[in-house]
Amino acid sequence: EFPKGTSFNRFFFFRLDHSCEIVNGDKPEVVQRGPYTFQSQKERVNFQYHAESDTLSYETITRYKFDPERSCEVCQSTDRMIFINIPLITLIYLGRTHRMFPQHFLHDLNNAIQLKGSHPDSVVTFMQVDKFLFHGWNPPFRWWTPNGGFEGSNACNWLRGTDGFQFAPLITKDQPLWMFHRELCRSIELIPVQGDEMVQGVPVTRYVISENSLLFNTKRNLGFCMEAEAGTNWSACVKASPRSERLDVEECLLDPQYHGYCHKAVWDITSCMDGVPLALSLPHFYQAPTGLRTSVKGLSSSYPPFHETRIKVEPNTGMVVQYQKRLQFNLHLESDTNISQMEHIRKVLLPLFWYEESYEMDDMTLNLIKSDVLAPNKVLQIVQWFVVALGVLLGTLFGISALIFVLGLLFAYVIFPPIIEHEVSKNLDLWDMESEGRKNFEKPPVPVHMNFMVYRVENAKEFLSGEDDKIRFNIKGPYSYLEDRHKENISSQSDDEELIRYGQYKGYSFDREASCDDCNAHEDVTIINAPLLGILHVLDQIPTLGPELKILLNIAITTKEEFRDSLFLTDTVDNIMFHGTRPGSIEWLFSLLDSFSFLDLEALLPPVISTKNGFAVFNGRVNTTHNEFYEVSTGQTDLNQYLEIQRWGPDPQSMDQDLTAQGWWRENGGWKGSNAANTLRGTDGQQVKPFVTEDDRVWLFQTDICRENINVGGIPALRFVLPKRALQANTKFNFGFCMEGELDLLPDEDGDGNWDCVTEDANDEELLDFSACNKTLWNKYRCQDSILDLTTCQGGAPVWMSSPHFINSPSHFREDFDGIAEPNPELHDTILDIEPNTGIVINLHKRVQINIPMLQDDEIDDLKYVQPETLVPIFWLDEGAEIDQENIDKIKSLVVTPVTATVGVQWTLVGLGALGMVACVAFYIPMAMYEYFQMQIQAIFVALTIAMVSECDSKIRRGQACGETSECRPYLVCNNWTNGSKLCKPAKCSV
Repeated sequence: EFPKGTSFNRFFFFRLDHSCEIVNGDKPEVVQRGPYTFQSQKERVNFQYHAESDTLSYETITRYKFDPERSCEVCQSTDRMIFINIPLITLIYLGRTHRMFPQHFLHDLNNAIQLKGSHPDSVVTFMQVDKFLFHGWNPPFRWWTPNGGFEGSNACNWLRGTDGFQFAPLITKDQPLWMFHRELCRSIELIPVQGDEMVQGVPVTRYVISENSLLFNTKRNLGFCMEAEAGTNWSACVKASPRSERLDVEECLLDPQYHGYCHKAVWDITSCMDGVPLALSLPHFYQAPTGLRTSVKGLSSSYPPFHETRIKVEPNTGMVVQYQKRLQFNLHLESDTNISQMEHIRKVLLPLFWYEESYEMDDMTLNLIKSDVLAPNKVLQIVQWFVVALGVLLGTLFGISALIFVLGLLFAYVIFPPIIEHEVSKNLDLWDMESEGRKNFEKPPVPVHMNFMVYRVENAKEFLSGEDDKIRFNIKGPYSYLEDRHKENISSQSDDEELIRYGQYKGYSFDREASCDDCNAHEDVTIINAPLLGILHVLDQIPTLGPELKILLNIAITTKEEFRDSLFLTDTVDNIMFHGTRPGSIEWLFSLLDSFSFLDLEALLPPVISTKNGFAVFNGRVNTTHNEFYEVSTGQTDLNQYLEIQRWGPDPQSMDQDLTAQGWWRENGGWKGSNAANTLRGTDGQQVKPFVTEDDRVWLFQTDICRENINVGGIPALRFVLPKRALQANTKFNFGFCMEGELDLLPDEDGDGNWDCVTEDANDEELLDFSACNKTLWNKYRCQDSILDLTTCQGGAPVWMSSPHFINSPSHFREDFDGIAEPNPELHDTILDIEPNTGIVINLHKRVQINIPMLQDDEIDDLKYVQPETLVPIFWLDEGAEIDQENIDKIKSLVVTPVTATVGVQWTLVGLGALGMVACVAFYIPMAMYEYFQMQIQAIFVALTIAMVSECDSKIRRGQACGETSECRPYLVCNNWTNGSKLCKPAKCSV
């Protein structure tokens, strides 16, 4: 309400002692007289708080009282002096510049001056000092033209800063301040002056008017000049640079319409003074062009301590401790031929007076700032410098930790990886006969077993008699066979040794120890009669003779002893798998081939049936390299391609880059013409590329598998398993396999090679939607998840592959039978455990189930009453190998231990570096919070101080005691505003 401290306004007038010389055109001469000092008291009233904008509005009342003691000895407020006649000059200026006045106005005004002038020189007049200063005027509605600045800027009308008696607290060292200067009709920028200053023991920052506020040729200030020089074509003559705030106005100053109103450190306020042609400057044109001072006699050289505006601010509270605001009022004076007394007057900026508004904070407030702000600040500063020192130490430690951290990362990602890659590639070199890679390539380092789990039928008689409507299985195994697996005919296929070709030899021998306790290769087992169902499938492919031949087959297997056969087959595991079995249906088939040799029916037989030994699951694939010739990449140029199959074929002369030539899957028969079904990719599963990551996918000659982390005998490994989507029927990749068997069953009216009922899945771009397809035409075991028709690639044998126990397939496949347990992923999923650095497969279990479709057939007695379509499992196999201790130790010594050591070093460095940085940050956080709380503490001290000063000062001004409680700190308060007499008494201030 009451700004604290003592405020004075000192006025220095420029008296015109030789007025005649002005009228005659001589250089004006002035005599400075003063100071005329007035005490000033400001009071803010009519407070209104606006919550929505968090603003406070009020009115300021300023009272002035002449102080003869602080004025010059002969100075009185009633003194009369000769001044330029400002009202007359204003009328002349308005008559010349405003259209509202008629053209004859100046002529009439001249006549009036000559007839009624109260003084022979009416351009000048006598006026009393107090009337000259305090007569007042109504403020105009608008001072500056909206958007009238440079390039349409509205900077002239910006309202910014405080009224100059208080600024925001916690001011930083180089922070500029803004003050709205009512006399200048604008906001001006104040900048700090470097250097320490003290006022009665209180450190302060001295602010002066900034250079930017003094210049007129800046983008922000040009609008003020443009207002005064409205006749000048500024848009045509101003040159601007996007990198500079200053403007080049030299051409504008040469414009004939330019009146010379724009100068540095001169502020024209004509438009905000209702047309009075006034301009403000610093006293004696300080910092203005020298020509303005020399154009008037009697002005002295400028002296900054006397003529400069200075404001000293206590930065913590933002409170003004001292200020001297100094301004000089000047009048634009120039000749006018319409007024006889002004025909010869010089064009000059005539000084009228300058004033100094001074203020000094009272002792009570200064003492309060010392005790409640500066004293706590000293303690805070001591702590602050301790924190700074600690921060420097922590920063150094952080830098060292960061260096260690970066060094660890360099080892991890730059230094060690090439070394490890070099050593691994050297050990995997397929052309180095002594390398571990070559040895493992030629022959697996650990035994490979083929384990068979046979679906033994327990109720053959009951099922055939109709007593049981489901086949009941007793799954027995494993019947384990040791696989003799090695590569033959190894040769290079490129000059850069990037490709290597070989034949994969496989032989099998029963391993009693690895089999189940009561498993014997020569024991009889009863299974579904796959040869009989296979022959029926072959006969169905002969449209002309097929039905008749099936009738003959039924007669033969039911009436003739040498051909007697049924829906179920009983023989030894060894014969069924490898050596061959000759049930009655096979004997009948061979007799038929002899009888119709001219038809070459033997060409229709699938590979599993041979005239030499009958039916065997692995007919033609034992003790041979037939159908197992590969051309793979050696990784010489790219280790990511290591052992990737490039070509495959049944023999060296028939090798291709994909499977199209085999005729198994229709060329471009996939979704929208894709040839994905014939894609050849992956390895044979014995070894994959080195440096496998968790994000990699590993392919085994058309088998896509995914991973998890495991540990095998102390060797960190990645476990890859067969994902559900790998054999999911409705993927775009697998669509070609599904279409091969079903393409003719569902309509394709638009001829695009895709079923009309199949659409793309809206939620997954890899999937297709089969839901609209006609289920009555859809064979129930075709196009099902985890079911794959291998008929075409098995030479016509109706072989269907699935995962063991129909894992990931629809449940009805299991529910069609009794005795098939729920699948167990640990036992029934395909898995590969891969040492990631070398790509060596240390554990392998490729698990598949072989099934055959059983169709209802009225021509065959045993098939007349079965379910229309049933997919019957024969066996499931697990082709696997598990690493032994000898190879575990070898991999550990060659790979795991060195890699672990390097990884240990690199991540130890990274860990130490990270730990150091985290520790530094952990210490830094309290430091940073201290800086934050330091500001909060300062803010509290500042707020309390301002509140105490305001409350106490307000009471004292009203003649009241400041406080009654004994706990409060006493102050000696002197005040002389209450009733004109000095009031000095001790007071206690309550917070």
